[in-house]
Amino acid sequence: TQGVSSAASDVYKRQVLEQGQIESYVIKRTSDHDRFQIVTPVGVLGVRGTHFRVRNDDQQSLVEVLNGQVAVNREEDAPQPAPRRTRQRPVDKPAGPVPGEVQVMARQGLRIQKQGELKPVELLAAPRLLGQAGQTGALPVWQLILQPLPGASRYRAQVATDKDFLNIKQEQFSSTPQVNFTGLQAFFYHVRLSAFDEHGLEGETGVYDLSLIHISEPTRLLS
Repeated sequence: TQGVSSAASDVYKRQVLEQGQIESYVIKRTSDHDRFQIVTPVGVLGVRGTHFRVRNDDQQSLVEVLNGQVAVNREEDAPQPAPRRTRQRPVDKPAGPVPGEVQVMARQGLRIQKQGELKPVELLAAPRLLGQAGQTGALPVWQLILQPLPGASRYRAQVATDKDFLNIKQEQFSSTPQVNFTGLQAFFYHVRLSAFDEHGLEGETGVYDLSLIHISEPTRLLS
């Protein structure tokens, strides 16, 4: 991720994303005074207990909520001071609707531009892996065969040696439901699949565990 800065206090946490991508897991906030925000050039994301992705590029931001919800506004709120300590335990009042704010729910995405309606859409489901094929030679080719997904404009596949995808060996994109990898060694891999819609929003992810063997005939996964 590029162009990320952050500022935080005990009750107000804020990150600025100028360019690049963030994937965040935010613990559920217990108070309206305990807030987490991500600020992009075209919008502000208020987060309370969420797994989401956000990236900024070409005068727009793309938000994809996988779990929880994100409040999106084009204007940044000023940090609110922490409530004064009293003998009585403070009780948070339910927050009402904020003018110009849009709620992006789980499995929804939103494209944020400087102008235009803020309208969340449903994210694409994770692509289903049907099988794999390969070719031997000086530069072996490993092909993943996906089930075509309606509404998908391109597919993404990541291959890692660990289940947390911290050690990603290769990442490939394809406009068709066949994704090719070259130069991978025979090994046991974790594969993460996703698809992008016409707005550029990345959908939900599916993870498969596969053993790569250099094969010349297609093989199908058992359903």
